[in-house]
Amino acid sequence: MPSASPPPPLPPRRPIPLRSAARIALLSFALGLLTSLTAAAILALSADPPDKPPTTLRAFIAHGQPWSIAESSRFGTHRALWSLLTFDSMLTPQELQSQHPSGPPTDPTLAINAYRQRYEPLILKREGGRAFTTPAFWGQFAPGSSAPEPGLRGSDYGFGWPFTCLWYQVLGQDQGMRVIGADLRGGLLISGQPATVGDANCRIIPLRPAWPGLLGSTLIYGAAWAFLLVAIPLLLRTHRRGRGLCPACAYDLRATPAGLPCPECGSLALSR
Repeated sequence: MPSASPPPPLPPRRPIPLRSAARIALLSFALGLLTSLTAAAILALSADPPDKPPTTLRAFIAHGQPWSIAESSRFGTHRALWSLLTFDSMLTPQELQSQHPSGPPTDPTLAINAYRQRYEPLILKREGGRAFTTPAFWGQFAPGSSAPEPGLRGSDYGFGWPFTCLWYQVLGQDQGMRVIGADLRGGLLISGQPATVGDANCRIIPLRPAWPGLLGSTLIYGAAWAFLLVAIPLLLRTHRRGRGLCPACAYDLRATPAGLPCPECGSLALSR
């Protein structure tokens, strides 16, 4: 008796939708993260630090001491100059003697109030001027950060869009109205010389992540990547199906009866 012919091979199983969605989600997140980091690095290498006067003022208590931050911003770039608030840095010797003849107060709240009374009206008069009593989500005083080393003043430089993703800082010794030294931390110097108050000819790649902003930008870019990863194959399959081709491999199915698998890749041709 003739031997029975083997059954025809089964077409390969289609990917499980949940597994396919998980792959797209992971790939989109990875591409979103890469896009966020790349955008921040490009901004750091191509954009000069903001040179306009500060438009954001922050005065707050951190680590038991009063601090101030004056921020300037431009598209995708931010500079935050921070320092410890002391009365001798805010007042002239004559003002200090007349207002506090027995010596500067030690209450940090009084220092913050004096600082805000002196500088906040100037900031609010500027276009887009704002004032806060809390630090930003990135930089030296981000949540979970440690106190600066005693006697230091610094500038934090942040880069990224739509949110700050990476940052570095330049520290110097606080000498009242002056800052001595420029110690770069959290950045890779490419060219120029860093300075606490900014250097237009300086190019530095930031290496410190600003986690909230990095996550937010990653999710936004990841959503855009997910749309592309889903939309492009869908449009390609629709185009192939309209021409009578296999949606998976573009094999000509016009001679293949509906319901049979594609002779080339095994995908079902029922949907054509």
